[in-house]
Amino acid sequence: TVHYYTGKALGSYSIKQKSNDSVKASWTVSDKIYTRYSLELYLGGNSTVAQKRISVGKTAASASIASSSLKNARYYTYLIGQTTLNNNKTVYYGQGMLKTFDYVKKPAKVKGVKAVPNANAAKLSWNAVSNAYTVYKSTKSSSGYKVAKSKCTSTSLKIKGLTGGKKYYFKVVAVSQAGGKTVIGTQSNAVLAKIPVVAGQVRNVQLSFDSKKNLALTWSR
Repeated sequence: TVHYYTGKALGSYSIKQKSNDSVKASWTVSDKIYTRYSLELYLGGNSTVAQKRISVGKTAASASIASSSLKNARYYTYLIGQTTLNNNKTVYYGQGMLKTFDYVKKPAKVKGVKAVPNANAAKLSWNAVSNAYTVYKSTKSSSGYKVAKSKCTSTSLKIKGLTGGKKYYFKVVAVSQAGGKTVIGTQSNAVLAKIPVVAGQVRNVQLSFDSKKNLALTWSR
């Protein structure tokens, strides 16, 4: 049996992520009858089991949840006022408030980036820190970087269409996303790939004799 208190609803309620440290919920106390407040987080609006639940006393106007107990996901959060009657034997639940919240932790800096040059290409690889990455390239080490590949879900990538004899610099950044929120990490250190010059196939090779019966060999440059 669930008992409801039909008095005033809770005041303004907000929930925000504080960097990578924690999530903080805040509200205003609108009815002194409440003796406790319950903050519940669900993965999905129809979930029957709360992923996280905390309770605070009647004078509280905020509650924090450590980021270590959360993962990158869209949470459905419920803030509910509670009160006890009949000598604390019956708990009554007040009018709750619902808000969706996208928790996304900033991914770590990508490390271990390597670039192996090939003919008109470079094979990149790096250490895993997330489930998506953006790769940048430039012909300068400190500027001019443009996206070479976005939404890369692997920890390796072959960049084609590079010019032989030129130097290319690459950076990789990890990307985390949940719901409608995207958080980009810190770019990796730049790595260099000097693309080798590969000679083309010699074509139009011809043999002929000149007027002095000497053998002449010719080909296209």
